[in-house]
Amino acid sequence: MRGRFEIQLTGAALVVALASGACRETPPAAVEKRAATEKSAPADKRAAAPTIPGTAAQVAPKPGQPDPRVDAMRAGIRRAHFDAQQAVPLPADAPDGLAGLVPKSAKLVEFEIHRRMHLLKPTTRRRIVLRWLTRLEGEAAHALARRTAGMWSGAPLPQDATTARHPAWGALRWSVHTPAERATRVEMVLEADEPEAPPLPAVPEAPWRTALADATIVGFEHGRYHAQRGAGTYTDLERLSAIVRSDDGEGLKRRLEQAVLAAGYTRDDDDPRVLRAPGTARTTFTARAEETRLTVHHQRRWTRRAQAEPGATGQDTPDRER
Repeated sequence: MRGRFEIQLTGAALVVALASGACRETPPAAVEKRAATEKSAPADKRAAAPTIPGTAAQVAPKPGQPDPRVDAMRAGIRRAHFDAQQAVPLPADAPDGLAGLVPKSAKLVEFEIHRRMHLLKPTTRRRIVLRWLTRLEGEAAHALARRTAGMWSGAPLPQDATTARHPAWGALRWSVHTPAERATRVEMVLEADEPEAPPLPAVPEAPWRTALADATIVGFEHGRYHAQRGAGTYTDLERLSAIVRSDDGEGLKRRLEQAVLAAGYTRDDDDPRVLRAPGTARTTFTARAEETRLTVHHQRRWTRRAQAEPGATGQDTPDRER
């Protein structure tokens, strides 16, 4: 009898225990409340998730999709690249109005002026290339280039325009490039007919020019190129090539070389056709005669520190559009 009673008591206790457990089961509302409490727990009690600078985004992109963190880092590198560059001035004898194709907020880093000469061959065309950098990107950079071309041509341009025309200058086309880790680069190319032979531009350290007094200039190519090397130093390259007509090409070549040698130039040990300026191997002169035509090439390279050149654009200018 006693054993039967203990069994019954034990069964009743088990039923009560199960019922009590069922009563203590957490309702859905409590689960949601507890989840909310855990989300609002202090950061040191939760697993720290990386965030994108300036945003609250913490979820990494899916494979194949752009990563906002990488984009933000590259945008900073592009801005630093622009700030590090030093602009170059247009030559003093550049055609009038050419500066209007470079916005005040931009930095001109390269120019090429081809007048009745292209790739060392005579032509009847003029081709001018200007390459400048801007802090702007995307549509803002396209809008700046478009507005600059419109102001230069004297007429507003449609939103998708990449070409313009000037009544006196001819056709203009431009393109905008934004490399992953370089400032936005805009290239403007201006082309037109060149009816007359142009005068030779002035370049420093050119003693051979005096020997060309009686020669006829057929055409020339004049370019300047700039690059930031790091540590506050910059490499600049300037070159001038010209085609000259003369009844005695070989004789004119000898006179040019004599003028250059008299100024202290010496012949290169490996190539005697190349004459190098005194004290440096970075300024050179060469000449090649072909019957009644002579092609000369003058090039100089130098390093300058981080300061503006007189006449250069983009120096200490706020980042605003024209």
